[in-house]
Amino acid sequence: MKISDEELLRIIWHNQLMLATEAVLCEYVGERVGLVNIDDYFWMHKAMYLLLNERHKLHAQIGDQQLLYRLHELARQQRIVIDRYRRSFYIDSHTAREAVRCAWEFYFRSGIPEGYDADNRCMRTATVPYLNALKSSCQRHIMQRFGDISLQSLKAA
Repeated sequence: MKISDEELLRIIWHNQLMLATEAVLCEYVGERVGLVNIDDYFWMHKAMYLLLNERHKLHAQIGDQQLLYRLHELARQQRIVIDRYRRSFYIDSHTAREAVRCAWEFYFRSGIPEGYDADNRCMRTATVPYLNALKSSCQRHIMQRFGDISLQSLKAA
């Protein structure tokens, strides 16, 4: 099946949005959850990148090797970034960072804490019995806000 660059970028974008809704959370022992520090370069990028060895999860309906070739071609065109060190790829744009921040704020407004508690010498966490429902709500919120944006607005930051 022939797939255009625009279709492939749309698939990457949607997968990146879904990843952002999961990656801003850090799950701890005892079913406790906290928010990562997205002002930190590492956590912001971790919330955006997809692993090259998991590219089959894109469900792009093309072969694995062809998909890898197409990803490298999109990187050559500067439509995506391939991070060889982390063996990952992502769309790096202001809009992508805004989507990560929006997911983080969604969870923060829902009562999930962030940061380090110096008095107790541990990360601030909360027990969230409805975590799966909250994740689903966040995914819907992010997809409604960022899912149908123009791919032209996803130019590199």
